[in-house]
Amino acid sequence: MVVGPSGPICPLGDAVAELGEGAVQLDDQWAPNELDRQAVRRAFSGREVFAGPEANGHALYSFGAQFVEVSVEPVTRIPRVGRMVGVFGCGRIINPRTARAQLVGGMIWGASHALLEASPIDGAGRFAGADLGAYHFAANADVSDVRVETVEEHDEVINELGAKGVGEIGVLGTAAAVANAVYHATGVRVRETPILLDTLVPDS
Repeated sequence: MVVGPSGPICPLGDAVAELGEGAVQLDDQWAPNELDRQAVRRAFSGREVFAGPEANGHALYSFGAQFVEVSVEPVTRIPRVGRMVGVFGCGRIINPRTARAQLVGGMIWGASHALLEASPIDGAGRFAGADLGAYHFAANADVSDVRVETVEEHDEVINELGAKGVGEIGVLGTAAAVANAVYHATGVRVRETPILLDTLVPDS
């Protein structure tokens, strides 16, 4: 919604229609140069048709690979995430800044899911961690270095823009990468999250 000639607040499409062609630069830096303006306008107006996740024998998913460095304190057995690297193929990246922020946030969420986030249920069937004092999640000090790269990809099947969903692709592999790093550090294979301290204590 924007301030437009028809009133203090109106939909962007109405404002553009009243102002006329050229008054608002719709595609700006986000528009792929090789696409015609009509395809770009369909995409940004929400009328672009996405074919996914599978169509005509093509897999139309986004893909990613995550790598995590974990250290485990030998006495307390507390695991800490030192570095995370993620590489993702999500089709054409329309807005690199927001896509990177989404992927970084997703990887931090995945590390949080792996090490901190638990939803235990008490004897009455209620969630025991019902507030932020009891439900722990990762913050800045828990993940010190997160690096994200995107692979240049031109998917001509999914839609005219070649754009795929960024969404939660950053979350999906991170917990497994953390668990694999914990296994490499301790020799303990954990198959449930969160990875609790008592699962990392060696049998005496």
